[in-house]
Amino acid sequence: MGGRSGNRGRCAQPCRLPYRIEGLPTSGNYLLSPKDLMTLELLPDIIDTGVRALKIEGRMKSAEYVAATVMIYRKYVDLALSDRESYKVEPEDIRLLEQVFSRGGFTTGYLDGKDKKLISIEHPKHWGVRAGTVVRLKGEVKKSFYTDRENTLVGVKLDEEVNIGDGIEIWDGGILSTVVSVMLRDGKHVKSALPGSTVLLGNFRHDARPGSPVYKTSDRKLMEFLSGFASKNVPMVPVKGEFRLFKGEKPLLVVTDYSQNTVSIEGNEPCQEALKKPLTGDRICEQLKKTGDTPYYFDDVRVLTDNKSFIPVSVVNEMRRKALTELSKKRESMTERRFIPENTYFPGNAMYLSYERKISLMFYKTPPELPPGSITADRVYIRPEHTDAIERFQNEGIEVYAAIPAVLTDRQMDMYMKRIHLMKKRPDGILVGNLGALHRVREEFPDIPVVLDYTMNIFNLPAIALISRYRPSGIMPSLELNFEALRDMESCDIPMEAYVYGSIPVMTLEYCPASNNGDCGQKCGVCGNKQGYLTDHTGRRFMYITDPELGRTTVYNSSIMMMDDLTGFENTGVKILRIGIMDERPDEITNICNYYRELWVNRKTKASRDLLFLKNKSLTHGHYYRGVE
Repeated sequence: MGGRSGNRGRCAQPCRLPYRIEGLPTSGNYLLSPKDLMTLELLPDIIDTGVRALKIEGRMKSAEYVAATVMIYRKYVDLALSDRESYKVEPEDIRLLEQVFSRGGFTTGYLDGKDKKLISIEHPKHWGVRAGTVVRLKGEVKKSFYTDRENTLVGVKLDEEVNIGDGIEIWDGGILSTVVSVMLRDGKHVKSALPGSTVLLGNFRHDARPGSPVYKTSDRKLMEFLSGFASKNVPMVPVKGEFRLFKGEKPLLVVTDYSQNTVSIEGNEPCQEALKKPLTGDRICEQLKKTGDTPYYFDDVRVLTDNKSFIPVSVVNEMRRKALTELSKKRESMTERRFIPENTYFPGNAMYLSYERKISLMFYKTPPELPPGSITADRVYIRPEHTDAIERFQNEGIEVYAAIPAVLTDRQMDMYMKRIHLMKKRPDGILVGNLGALHRVREEFPDIPVVLDYTMNIFNLPAIALISRYRPSGIMPSLELNFEALRDMESCDIPMEAYVYGSIPVMTLEYCPASNNGDCGQKCGVCGNKQGYLTDHTGRRFMYITDPELGRTTVYNSSIMMMDDLTGFENTGVKILRIGIMDERPDEITNICNYYRELWVNRKTKASRDLLFLKNKSLTHGHYYRGVE
């Protein structure tokens, strides 16, 4: 969704776009837009779990945002560690975070159970804080202060202090926004106004309806404070220094960081005996620690001197500057340290490698009744709860791989392990989509082959080398790879699988978008809206399906993957082509299987294409030709 890769830090934020659910009214348009996470109230509990590091997400945020969040979290981490009993979050600190960036408040996500107010359904961007309400002033006189069109003043009853230079938004059906350049109170110009005041603010494009909410999206005074705070360079890299000062020798400075990068800087001229007062070790330490706007600070300085030599202080300063510059260059040229996995035994060394060309089917739903012998696939991926279908496929001699959903809680994982154990006939293999499931399956079923699904996001050979200790029997690399990237992985000894037909899952949600219509009864099993279509502003339709048992929703791509030219898979290491089945009829499934078997397994240059049911559907080649940004 959005055409860019969130896995590569290039998310196009499709969750922030407006959607509607076909045939169902909702209380807002931004059905996928979550509020920002804020965990200040839960910090003591988080620390008690054993967490030792907190990540503050700041993608595409300002330096002022970073300054504010780090400052506030530093305060409360220290408080939680030092005085747990009196731990309390002050409302003004939450308000500061809301002012810097928030979408109608915050959420604790799933840390404290499912948050029913997770979604910012009315507006996907920064709200700021509620600053007042539009009012109609008696005898109000509009004045024009500029010659352009944005010159309307709007009356506002303030709930927050507002100053000239603050950013203001009025929600009046649409969004009216301005940076306050004019403020009138009782007919007089003012630079600021306190809560409770009634003022005229401008300039806006047009007037606003009385009763419309007013938000302060930017606080000029706060941003100036944070900007000054953020602009202060705080040295973060500790280094050790050793300085030699002896008569007749050139002065020498050796600087070492904690990654064992070392530089040595020698002075140009030998040291002279002091005529009056020698340069002391304390003075040298003082000068070395003046690291200025560099990222370094000396946490250990050792001075070796005969206590009778002298060089100008400017020489010490120049040597320090050169040393830190050279250290930066050396640090930049450091080669990345790669983790080389040990080739040690791991429980579950079952590894079945087949290099034959095959066709596989992935059933996203309960498989339909299929006439015996109508399916020419070699393998099916199917959830272990579909026991009747599993038995039919096994009786026909088709490989059955138990498919485990990619996102599961620990309790749900236990449930799926039990289901596989209870299968009448053990599966030919197991399909896993995350590291936790892979590890658990290898412990529970050490003698059953495992295939890694595309949700493992395997992009290259180093990733395969890292995962090879689990001895997988097959790998479906990331669907974001193009043919060139697949060819780069050709040397992999593990047979690969590629997706060539079907609906592609693009988003997993922990809630159902249809629940935003205001009358959700939490009875997913009998709900008529557990499957439907999200339609975006361009008219593209994205199917969504909510799993009543797992309480999780999957959103699928608006176009069906359909690869009709398979030559790109030659010389890639791909041996199995996967077909995804959603709502296709039995005869359509048969035709699709036959089509790809003729082209791939039987290696025919052309295949009879009895696929008329695809004629009016939106089709895509995925990223195989163009790749992804």
